[in-house]
Amino acid sequence: MKKYLLLLIPFFLILFTNCSSNKTEKKTEVKIFASQNKTQLNLIDSNYVQKERINQTRNNENAFSIVLIPDQQSYVDYRFQTDSKTKYPVDQRYIYYRQMNYVKNNSYSNGGDFVFAIFLGDFVAHEMYHKKEWKWSDEATSIIIGQIPYGFIPGNHDYDTATSLDFGKTIHIMGSRMYNKYFGPKTKYFKNMDWFGGATKNGMNQWSVFSFKGQKILFIGLEMEPSDKILQWAQNVINKNKDIPTIIATHSYIAYYHEDNNSSQSAYITYTYRNYSENNTPEQVWEKFIKYNNQIFMIVCGHAFSGDYAEGLRVDQNIAGNDVYTILSDYQGRNHYLEWTNTEHNLTEIGECGDGWIRILDFDLDNKNIHVTTYNPEFEMYEIDDSSDYYLPITWEWGKRYNDNF
Repeated sequence: MKKYLLLLIPFFLILFTNCSSNKTEKKTEVKIFASQNKTQLNLIDSNYVQKERINQTRNNENAFSIVLIPDQQSYVDYRFQTDSKTKYPVDQRYIYYRQMNYVKNNSYSNGGDFVFAIFLGDFVAHEMYHKKEWKWSDEATSIIIGQIPYGFIPGNHDYDTATSLDFGKTIHIMGSRMYNKYFGPKTKYFKNMDWFGGATKNGMNQWSVFSFKGQKILFIGLEMEPSDKILQWAQNVINKNKDIPTIIATHSYIAYYHEDNNSSQSAYITYTYRNYSENNTPEQVWEKFIKYNNQIFMIVCGHAFSGDYAEGLRVDQNIAGNDVYTILSDYQGRNHYLEWTNTEHNLTEIGECGDGWIRILDFDLDNKNIHVTTYNPEFEMYEIDDSSDYYLPITWEWGKRYNDNF
């Protein structure tokens, strides 16, 4: 795809600077120039590829798309709204509203290509301490109710409290009241949804089976660093849904790529948030649970980022010798919105934003690949560097791996 960069001519359109309070507000009309912007992100206008993507998945009986919604916390952070004490020049939460409208408008039920949406955790930024953040996140997320099936997982910021231990070296998270109130299995998001399978008693783990053109995929969402008890629950779900291709989502799992990291594999995250007399590290989750279940072919996660570094990939082989792909997406640290929209301000420090990025997974079973793309509906552009736009080969025979259930 990089050959298309030769076609890219830098351009920039000045646009309005104030955000409407209407959550269905028209998305920002701006095109971003790529090669000369200071972020050094490898960006390209979406027009050349957007129609190609949708046509491929819409017109192919053996193709479909899943959209990943990475950490939303920066959009609803109370500090980055016009009514904050810092008098921030925009309401970043409307980026999230527009993002959800994009997912809704491009769902399969509305003529698009998205058949399932996975939210990667961190619906809010400050745990239970700022209730406005929960309200704003709920308002935005609720846009997709009834438009597309979806799966949720909690991030570390979605627990009620985060307590520093060991002189600030570690953080201990606990409590599920607010998460269950707004996004738990008994809320409007899952009530009477025929694709929703169930959840654990604490509401922090869930599963669903969604179907598309006669195909089925099992989604299992796991809480942060799940205990052995939770892993047994997940195993029971798999046992009851045997041989259905399975995607696992959990917030913290692998680390992001960095320019100083020469490894082609993202490492497991070792920083922990839970009680490890009971809970498991990401590597332990692999060793105890994932590698023994051949129907699990993918893990998706968020959480790990550093500025513009926001992506990671890991490929492992399970005990059956089949590939298992792990994809990290977390754009919360990107903060170019004010720059890209030419918003005037006198701030000395620009808040983290996320800039509206999402991940799209295009499954093409005829050509035996999964195309991973990184798209920004806010600015209508793709990121096309090697960690943002790539193909994952389907190296196994689907019929054999899933006993012809796919």
